[in-house]
Amino acid sequence: MNKIESGYFEGSQSYEYHALYAHGKFTLKLEIDKDSYDFQSSARTEMLTPDGWKLLYYIPYPEMEAVIHDCSKYNKPECELYMKKDEERLIGMSTILLQSL
Repeated sequence: MNKIESGYFEGSQSYEYHALYAHGKFTLKLEIDKDSYDFQSSARTEMLTPDGWKLLYYIPYPEMEAVIHDCSKYNKPECELYMKKDEERLIGMSTILLQSL
């Protein structure tokens, strides 16, 4: 899987990571959002289809490393470390799921 672009962003009460990947004929969008309210956090991978972006895989917020370790935009290095672990899980599971297509 090849990363096309990525970046970290601050929201009003969140810290986010977005990335685009190319995997064979597929284009994937990965988004991790750690909100100050855990239940509003999310980690998901979407696949580009002719009809637009479709959900491929997500991590339930209670299982997100960024939520478990309660990182925030006020401690970016630590938050980025845990977001990287969530990214690895998203990529791993997405790769497995894409093999079935």
